[in-house]
Amino acid sequence: MPSIEVTERGPRWDRNWVIVNDEGDFLSQRQFPVLSRVEVQLDTDILKFGNAESSYVSVDVNARGSKKSFKVWGNECWGEEISPDASAWFSNFLKSKCYFLSSANLFSRKSSQKRTHSSSLVYADGYPFLLVSQASLDLLNNKLEEKKLQVKMSRFRPNIVVTGLEQHEEDNLDEFKIGEVKFKAVKNCPRCVIVNVNQEDSTHQNEVLKTLASYRKGEQGIEFGQNLVHLNQGIINIGDNLITSEL
Repeated sequence: MPSIEVTERGPRWDRNWVIVNDEGDFLSQRQFPVLSRVEVQLDTDILKFGNAESSYVSVDVNARGSKKSFKVWGNECWGEEISPDASAWFSNFLKSKCYFLSSANLFSRKSSQKRTHSSSLVYADGYPFLLVSQASLDLLNNKLEEKKLQVKMSRFRPNIVVTGLEQHEEDNLDEFKIGEVKFKAVKNCPRCVIVNVNQEDSTHQNEVLKTLASYRKGEQGIEFGQNLVHLNQGIINIGDNLITSEL
């Protein structure tokens, strides 16, 4: 995206929808790697998703529906089933009964209160932002080269990527500004098996997490990237500088 509007609840529209099962568990690539092949487009008030091998579904982001409760890592959440067609599409795609839910622009929760700073988010795992430096990915690819493997930044699903930092210099960030928005770095991001999923074809490549484990084990586990909270609202753009001196 050329720019992101940072709202009270984090990046506008980011992680505002979720699929859940009958038991009230949210579903992700951890259980269904094939989800990496779901293409998504957001055009004003219409969300379109699907893929060329299956079909496409369009959803009105302002629609309302019946409320359902579920949990994200133990946190009580709710959403509204705004499109039975969308629920049916995912159920068919995953071959497992599930429900497509929307936050209805109403639900939000707080990131971990264990940290010095907290902010609002919607359905993200724990924090509204993940920042990764390009140099950190380059280092990993250098280590993977001897295994004839290279990975793209999409493996790690950050919503902010920066150049100009040293390898894993994001570990040492504190407070800084990008564009109009002030951020606070709160914790290194522990990684799970999703980083082994090739986002283009849903295949597994176990060497990615195994290689990371050889040099990035920390207090939180195998760490790659920095979780952030936002301290205000505004716009950030591709090309904006990361500035620490003004804070």
